[in-house]
Amino acid sequence: MARTRIESEQGETPRSQRLITRWAQFGFIHASVPDCVCLTRTAFSMHAEIPVVSDQPVILGFDPGRQKCGIAVMGVDRILQYNQVVDAGQAVTTVQQLCVRYPVTLIVIGDQTSSREWQQRLTQELTDSLRVVTVDERNSTLEARDRYWQMYPPAGLGRLLPQAFRTIPRPIDDIVAILLIERYLARLATRLPEL
Repeated sequence: MARTRIESEQGETPRSQRLITRWAQFGFIHASVPDCVCLTRTAFSMHAEIPVVSDQPVILGFDPGRQKCGIAVMGVDRILQYNQVVDAGQAVTTVQQLCVRYPVTLIVIGDQTSSREWQQRLTQELTDSLRVVTVDERNSTLEARDRYWQMYPPAGLGRLLPQAFRTIPRPIDDIVAILLIERYLARLATRLPEL
C-alpha cells in the first residue's frame, strides 16, 4: 500500500493523512504516485489562469445545469486547484481538458437539475473511463452564497452591509461544485472506519 504524507506550514495534517491513506487502500491513488507525496498549503490556485499540476489524485466536482455548469478540481486533502463556471455547451470539453491537466480519478456530480442527462453525457463523451458519483445537492446554492463571502470577503463599505443585503456579482455554480466535492469527502470519511 502506498503511504502518502502531506506537509503544511504548521506541520503534519492528521485528517488529510487519514483521507489519503484511505484513498490508497481503496485504490483511488494510482501506482504512478510516488510513495511519499509532499505538498505545501501555499501551492494552490483557485482560478483557471494559474494551474498547479500535481501527481496527487484529484476529484472533479461538476454542478450540472441547463445553461451553465460549475466545475471544480480539488485534491483529497481539500486543497482547491481549479474552479470556474462554464457554458453548458463547453462543459464536456472543459472536463476533458482538466482530465488531461490534472490526475482526475473521480467525478462528483450533483443529483438535481438534469443530473441523469449530464451523467450519461459525461460517461459517453469522455475518453477516459472515470467513475461518476452523484451527491445530494439540496441546499447547496444557499451554502454556496455563504461560502462565496468567505472566499471573497467584501471590500470597502460592502463590509458594513449584512450578508443578506449583499448581491453576488457572478454565478456561483463553481462554488457549488466545490461543496459537492466536500460533501463526497465527508460522506467517504463517515463510511470508512477510523484508522
